[in-house]
Amino acid sequence: MRIHYPNPGKSKVEYFWGYRNHALADLESELPLWEITEPNSVAETTLAIPLLDAARTTFDLQFESVSGDAEYDSQAILKHIAHTLQSKPFIPYNPSHMQNKTGFRIDGQKVFCPAGLAMSAPL
Repeated sequence: MRIHYPNPGKSKVEYFWGYRNHALADLESELPLWEITEPNSVAETTLAIPLLDAARTTFDLQFESVSGDAEYDSQAILKHIAHTLQSKPFIPYNPSHMQNKTGFRIDGQKVFCPAGLAMSAPL
């Protein structure tokens, strides 16, 4: 938080969350290849593809693999790594990114089918 004085005698409180560095590094040498500094409100996942593409085009890189944490487990990022970069993604599965498109619902220990009926557990 910081206090700003737009007019004499009047203060205005502004919330400032800082900045975050987003870096792409070589796995073997651990040397940084590309870095972008953005306000903290910019999500990491929105910068993954631009970081990869900037390093690839600037340095004419061919990626063998791309490694990242579970935050980067998204269909768009994985597809970009596999198809566009022709690389192997090494990104852990993130169950919080899973979308239930089947219509099944879990409530406590019970599973409900798309019709809303409780399903019995296998014997």
